[in-house]
Amino acid sequence: MNIVVCRAKTGGWTTTTAVAVAACWPDPRWTPVVEADPSGGSLAARFRLPAGPGLVELAASAGSGTADAAVLRSCVRRVPGCGVDVVAAPVSPRQASAAVTAVAAAPQRVDAAAGLALLDVGHLAPGSVAWPLAAAAAGVLVCAPPTLDGLAAGIGLLDELRDAAGVSRRWLVVCGEGPYRLRDVQQTVDPVPVIGHVPFELRAVRVLATGAGLPPRSALTRGVRQIAEHLARELPMPSARPDAQTTTTSVLARSAVSSGGSRPAAPAYLEMYDPPDEGALSSNGHGHRQGGRA
Repeated sequence: MNIVVCRAKTGGWTTTTAVAVAACWPDPRWTPVVEADPSGGSLAARFRLPAGPGLVELAASAGSGTADAAVLRSCVRRVPGCGVDVVAAPVSPRQASAAVTAVAAAPQRVDAAAGLALLDVGHLAPGSVAWPLAAAAAGVLVCAPPTLDGLAAGIGLLDELRDAAGVSRRWLVVCGEGPYRLRDVQQTVDPVPVIGHVPFELRAVRVLATGAGLPPRSALTRGVRQIAEHLARELPMPSARPDAQTTTTSVLARSAVSSGGSRPAAPAYLEMYDPPDEGALSSNGHGHRQGGRA
């Protein structure tokens, strides 16, 4: 099973969102991040990963006769500190596009079996070599900024995914800051659910980029945890495991996203991020603007 994470234009932080959601995943499933962006990869450089297998090797494995989940596991590298397994794409757009084309021709290559792979395809549009991955996925997560042009592009992509690719499970995640409340965005994209907000928090993004995981009390951590919990509920595990509680605790500890005890129940998605005063989405969820870009 896998989920495609994508954006319609600039402003949707697909790579940060995919890695952070994987780091916060609430159940024991294996949740690797596969960088399937035809424009080229950034994970290896961002996390200073040593040389090793990645998307090119995954693409070359088609027809090897090895079980798909085993092939996928053989191509991952673990991000030190946060414990997320990633399949990194080459930096070269030419090489990345060729690898994505090969993987998209055999989408079972990115099937995590009992796990759930997060496929970061970056910018997605009909005609993209990554489009078949979206059509074959269990669902597609569209990242869009809460701005007029960003939301218009996101809505257009959601419609294309339904009409051209036949994707029934579609979600929208609001990334960054803008003039619209989540409840307003939800009314606009209904019936597609808006499942959360990924605020731009420069310190947390920098910490994540070092591979140290997510700061437990950051707004970014709270935001992506909400998204991960929603996805885990909508795409439940195939079967319950008796050691689920123990494994979940170890996953959260490994990813450096500790809540200081038992994990509290998630508050309502929309109300949590409604700024208390002026109503526009800010970068930290509390009406205070922070500088920087993703």
